[in-house]
Amino acid sequence: MEKKHKWTDQECIIVCTVFRNEIIKSHKSIEFAVVQIKNQCPDLKTSSIRMKIANTVAICDEVGIEHYCGPTNLTHYSQQHRRAFKEVFGV
Repeated sequence: MEKKHKWTDQECIIVCTVFRNEIIKSHKSIEFAVVQIKNQCPDLKTSSIRMKIANTVAICDEVGIEHYCGPTNLTHYSQQHRRAFKEVFGV
């Protein structure tokens, strides 16, 4: 059985930063953002990155930040990711 990845604070910050800069500000696609994150964190699986992006979408919805990703069905995210979001977005 494959070992589950334990996300670092820095990896969460990278996901939030790329989401803010590439998806929200530059209107790039999620696929583009995934590539950008993989470039900075090559050991992360694409599926894990997509899950963290969905977590970021959920937090954006919760705090009222507009994005162009459509709805997410996720309702739970880690406090670690919430802290990273707060650091990057200031909310």
